[in-house]
Amino acid sequence: MRSTFVALSILAGQAFAGVFMTNPTASTTAVGGTAFTINWQDDNKTPTLASIGPVEVGIFVGNVIQQTEVFQINASVDVSKVSSLSFTIPTTIGPNSNNYFVRMTSLALPSPEDAKFKYQSFSSKFQLCSHEHYYFPHLHHRCPNIYWRLQLNLQRCLQHHQRCHRYQG
Repeated sequence: MRSTFVALSILAGQAFAGVFMTNPTASTTAVGGTAFTINWQDDNKTPTLASIGPVEVGIFVGNVIQQTEVFQINASVDVSKVSSLSFTIPTTIGPNSNNYFVRMTSLALPSPEDAKFKYQSFSSKFQLCSHEHYYFPHLHHRCPNIYWRLQLNLQRCLQHHQRCHRYQG
């Protein structure tokens, strides 16, 4: 994992003009082990997609000050040549949370706010559920302590089940 400090980014939607991500949105729920597609379009403001060019795309968690990449989706995709990117979300990406977001970082274009940084664009934060962490959305929000105990018990049951099947043949 890699941490990046960016003091000028705004994670509540798009930080700068240019790339407008249409998926994921705040209402998106992504599931580990399944195919997922990121979509974007030009917002008809500067910088243009052509001037942004190739970007690194990743899934991150964090806030305005510190962002940690939990999965690199693509090291170089030209946002002016394609408008979507499909991939499979790893089942081990991390705990279920609605604090994940996609970040695109230009490989060449400086940030219009501070040339020390590269241009960046962000998706809305979205829900991500991995198969490593079972998903009970209603229980999670209403009774977080019970939710995590239930998660732990399910993991223990699964491990016990796997051990039993290993010995039975």
